[in-house]
Amino acid sequence: MIEFWNLLKDDAAVKAVNDRIKGLSSLAPNTEALVIATAFRQQPRNLVIVKNNLYTAQQLFRKLTPLLQEDVLIFNVEESLRVEAIASTPTMYARQMETLADIVLNNKPRVIITHPTALVRYLPSVETFRRHIIELKNDQVIRMDQLKKLLIESGYRQASRVDQPLTFSMRGDVVDVFTIQENYPVRIESLTCPARERSSR
Repeated sequence: MIEFWNLLKDDAAVKAVNDRIKGLSSLAPNTEALVIATAFRQQPRNLVIVKNNLYTAQQLFRKLTPLLQEDVLIFNVEESLRVEAIASTPTMYARQMETLADIVLNNKPRVIITHPTALVRYLPSVETFRRHIIELKNDQVIRMDQLKKLLIESGYRQASRVDQPLTFSMRGDVVDVFTIQENYPVRIESLTCPARERSSR
């Protein structure tokens, strides 16, 4: 792969990206992906690529993923609010949150693919987003009502069945949460301290 990047190091289009020359366009999809990946490998820094619509953004992301793997992200939304209201799924919303969390939490250069509709949608400030990232640890003390409030404020939806990302259910001292980081729901159980139980009798 190193030899492959070296073959393109002097390419005019790669130099144009690295020198921030405007007006670079009319590249075939495969060529565009190779140029962006090579430019990023030569000069790793945050690159935001704005494609003209959702479809072309997704196409470029698919072509860049084998070349850059975890160094490429996509932030996309449905281009029609009507379609989003009808067809939006928790999975798509979870992917949006996962991309934003990756950008906020990981201080490393990335190529971020997006499109105009996604750029003009309302997003919380970085500070607000950070405040709503939930971190739970073993032996942490948190009230169930407080945990429920945090989950709802962070975009989770309470449901009877936890079978989609960003959903949770509460049954007594058991909470099932389907986070965006896991492939399956996580179970959180509240354990009663024996000493506390004896003192309350």
